[in-house]
Amino acid sequence: MARSVKSLSGADKNAYIARVVRDELGAEHALAEKVIDRLGDEVTRLWVKVEALIDETAGSRDSGPPEPAIGHDEFDPFRPNVVVELRRHGREGAMAALSSIQAVDQLKRLAREQQLGIDPALHHAEDVRLAILAAAERRVAGRRAAAS
Repeated sequence: MARSVKSLSGADKNAYIARVVRDELGAEHALAEKVIDRLGDEVTRLWVKVEALIDETAGSRDSGPPEPAIGHDEFDPFRPNVVVELRRHGREGAMAALSSIQAVDQLKRLAREQQLGIDPALHHAEDVRLAILAAAERRVAGRRAAAS
């Protein structure tokens, strides 16, 4: 049985919100960008009917070319998923994935969104990466202990 809804998060969620708001308010409407930014910040996940996504990809809402996805250049605090990287690729793989993020504020946001508790007083990117990795290791160890 095919699913009738799809969960959207991250860049896909932001692109969907931007498309719908611009369709309803108009791309030139000043309020549209405010609403898009606020919903993008406050909404973490959407459940959308698959038909709405088919309309989006087919371009049936407007006759022009499909609008480029919004948010693909923005930082996604859920990528990489540190716990998954740690479990699949070990400590070195997780650290390699984190090394692609240079900004301390982005690393702290990743930790906050993935609920990896770190010391907020850390100010160097390498220190924040190590703290994130330690928090992910604690989570994996806690899950293993709970499972046994």
